[in-house]
Amino acid sequence: MFDQFKPPKPVGSGLVIQPVGQRVLAEVDALERGNRVTHMFGLHAQNGKRVLDVIYDLVGPNVDGLAIHRAALFDALWQAMQTRNGITHVTAADVTSVRQNTDSIEVFTTTHDVHGPFDLCIDSAGAASPLSPIKAKPLGYGAIWGTSIGPKRTFQSTTSASATSKPHR
Repeated sequence: MFDQFKPPKPVGSGLVIQPVGQRVLAEVDALERGNRVTHMFGLHAQNGKRVLDVIYDLVGPNVDGLAIHRAALFDALWQAMQTRNGITHVTAADVTSVRQNTDSIEVFTTTHDVHGPFDLCIDSAGAASPLSPIKAKPLGYGAIWGTSIGPKRTFQSTTSASATSKPHR
């Protein structure tokens, strides 16, 4: 595992993990945290137009998003990693590229160090990652994330689905 920070730490606020990501977290026993999201709905503040309307229940039964704070996700993954053998942890390392052949992968960092060979390389740095074929571009919109403690409530949308904040699983 390569982390750009020394020591490793979470960055950012909350996120919603999609079903495929939840299956990965379940594989490494890191799925016990977060809140179930069945419907995400948002309106434009100035004109009231719908800008977000994701209904997971329409995808299939028991399909939902997992709302989680990055610090909780980081801690769950960090704890899961601590229980595994054979995981190398490199801190203060910015990955710049990888070289893959038929049976292994080597990882290169900004300090020109070569790490590996490894059996697997998972890049979780997003579209801004130097390993991603997708090139990030500035967007004409954005969102502000915040974390707060509030009353447990159920919100009804303009559709027949609703969103409820409940502990995940």
